[in-house]
Amino acid sequence: MATIYDVGESDGISFIVMEHVEGETLLARIRRRMTPPEVVDIAVQAADALDLAHAKGITHRDIKPANLMLTHHGTVKVLDFGVAKVARNDEGRLNGDWTVEPVTAVGSVVGSAPYMSPEQIVGGDVDSRSDVFSLGVVIYQMATGQLPFSGSTPAEMKERILHSAPTTMMRLNPDTPPELERITLKCLDKRTDGRYQSARALLTDLWPLKRHLETNVARGAPDAMRLERSRRSGSHPGAAAVTPEVADDASITEAPRASEASELVARGWAHLRSGSFFEVSAAVSAFQAATVIAPTFAAAYAGLALAKVAEATDRHVLREAFGEAKAAALRALALDAESADAQVALGQVMFIAEWDWIGAERSFQRALAIDPNHAEAYLHYGKLKEALGDLERGLHLKLQGLECDSTSALAHVQIALSFWNQRRYDDVIVWANKALDRDPQHSFARGMLAGAYWKMGDLERAHTYLQAAGEPLPDGRAQPDFGMEDIRLVAQCAEAGDLDAAFERVRRLIDARDPVLVHLAVAPQWDSLRADPRFNECLERMKLRPAL
Repeated sequence: MATIYDVGESDGISFIVMEHVEGETLLARIRRRMTPPEVVDIAVQAADALDLAHAKGITHRDIKPANLMLTHHGTVKVLDFGVAKVARNDEGRLNGDWTVEPVTAVGSVVGSAPYMSPEQIVGGDVDSRSDVFSLGVVIYQMATGQLPFSGSTPAEMKERILHSAPTTMMRLNPDTPPELERITLKCLDKRTDGRYQSARALLTDLWPLKRHLETNVARGAPDAMRLERSRRSGSHPGAAAVTPEVADDASITEAPRASEASELVARGWAHLRSGSFFEVSAAVSAFQAATVIAPTFAAAYAGLALAKVAEATDRHVLREAFGEAKAAALRALALDAESADAQVALGQVMFIAEWDWIGAERSFQRALAIDPNHAEAYLHYGKLKEALGDLERGLHLKLQGLECDSTSALAHVQIALSFWNQRRYDDVIVWANKALDRDPQHSFARGMLAGAYWKMGDLERAHTYLQAAGEPLPDGRAQPDFGMEDIRLVAQCAEAGDLDAAFERVRRLIDARDPVLVHLAVAPQWDSLRADPRFNECLERMKLRPAL
């Protein structure tokens, strides 16, 4: 969203001071034909911005192409919150900072007619689902070049918004992916209960589609859905969709089974892409089910490999999960040597579990050669470069990953980790909070905040975030440890002056090849050991060089 610097009044005129955004409006961009990957990328960014606004209790109420700005770097900025509705709590305050008063009442019609939801155009009460409808109109217009509802008079337009179904998108633009049409029509459901119930729910469907389209573009493949239509020529309009990877699998002869496998992979990616540790098990289950249905479906094994790497965060199953991740990645590559996801998973295993720095770098580079827009490849490659002592290069790579996917909680927390390794603790706090905006239960982000406040001497806040990072969730699930207990025990020994005990613990961690040590050369949590000659001996055992 565009940054608001000030809100005030002068000579009886209210004003907002907002950042100057260079670029062009989406309205101007729509006049030129847009490809499906462009449409989905803009939709993802706009939905992510709305998700953040809705989390603050704000409904925009005027989402339209003229209020979406595209910067020269391809970033979407949501503008003009002038008619936004702010939810009030009992004290009439937003986040404890702003006192707000309602500027419109139920019965008032606010917004731009072609983009209004049915409940909005009749002056009813609106919530975040109204913004979802408006964004659906924008997506439809980007994909087809036309509005879903129009009329020669306001009354005719209102009637069509309330009662008419839009023309099929594929009829207006045959290159429209069927999945994009399904998502758009769900946004445009007349019934609020029939729509996505939040921008976050919309994102869970957009993310897998974005990845799928970008992968096909990176490979130079034809549009996935156009290939699908050519294979389905002569089939009835309701025939099941088949992605090209599954359709190429000779072992799957029935479209319904292929469609089921594709749907499971998409579901697995939705869970995995949430960035939440607590959805990893659901991702693993979905990918595993897809491998059973489609034993030669490379994408299912690649997704499973990445999910198993994420599962290794649970230190109770760490070695088992890494072993299964490597097996799944190798299986995926045997089926499809051009699987960027599998290369990323293999690189992570080599980096985090095996400490094969050269092999890991080779895998990440290969992944980026296959798919130059693979956000996770940039992020994990950046993390590797930092482990090897190149902090600036590591941060640069992670920022490239953020450019590929600005909605990712993982990208934001990984950039916070970069600033942690650079001892820039103010920036750690900024970026960890951005990760929490996207995933309020992100335990690693909370741990980063605890560490940053501790380093800055704010022990009260550090203790608060440390407790939050370790407390069970309301549903009873335990937070992942991320190795914090091992770090704490080493630090306690060092602070007590018992460096022998501290190094003995570090040696045991090296013997176990524990992932908590991968940033030993650069991370500030090990600074209390750095002056001792035994520290460089530990680095040498890991085939790392002193970096500070």
